[in-house]
Amino acid sequence: MAKETELMVQTEQEALLEKEVSSVEKQAAAIVILTDEDLIKAKQFVAGIKSVTKRVEEFWKPILDSTYRAYKTVVDRKKSMIEPLSNAEKTAKKEIARYVQEQERKRREEAERLRRLAQEEMERKLNEAAQAESEGDAAGAEYAMAEAEAYESASLASIPTAAPAKVDGMSRRKTWKIKEIDLSKLPCEFAGVILRPADESAIANLIKASKGQIQIPGVKYEEDYIISVKAS
Repeated sequence: MAKETELMVQTEQEALLEKEVSSVEKQAAAIVILTDEDLIKAKQFVAGIKSVTKRVEEFWKPILDSTYRAYKTVVDRKKSMIEPLSNAEKTAKKEIARYVQEQERKRREEAERLRRLAQEEMERKLNEAAQAESEGDAAGAEYAMAEAEAYESASLASIPTAAPAKVDGMSRRKTWKIKEIDLSKLPCEFAGVILRPADESAIANLIKASKGQIQIPGVKYEEDYIISVKAS
């Protein structure tokens, strides 16, 4: 009941203030200054406007303060629920990125293993060809050389390995994370880009443009992944 009474009084006060504001607005529109006396009256009128403005501000201040406190309470409650979810998402994505990196490492190692194997087979076939030639086996030497050339091509080519797993609604983008910048070794300019004073953004852009192939004095970085997941 007390709350309802307070609200009624507040509404009545607001109506009175609105009426007074409207009156002031009409009086201002009617002002015409022709004499010094009119000037004094206009000055007094302006002073009176300031008084009305102060009452309007005083009327709304407690309401605004109360509204802000209520708003802040709601925002804080929302934040207390969103923050753990955001942290959970970061934790899960970090683990996904770790797994993706590990699979990429294994694929690279497998490709290197196959390349070395092809290299070894090439050398073995070259030895077979030399042995066959020394024994006067021209056909055997020619056949072994052909096989050696095939293995050489394989060792120089990009050997395909198992494709990365695809998950519906999830994408990944390779990026590179700067681990350390040694200012004593960092050049002022590199590849046409000003790097000093140490501009981490410019350095990161250089690394990205080179797809992780560039080597900048004083800069250490590592491959990383940015994981994106669509809402289900």
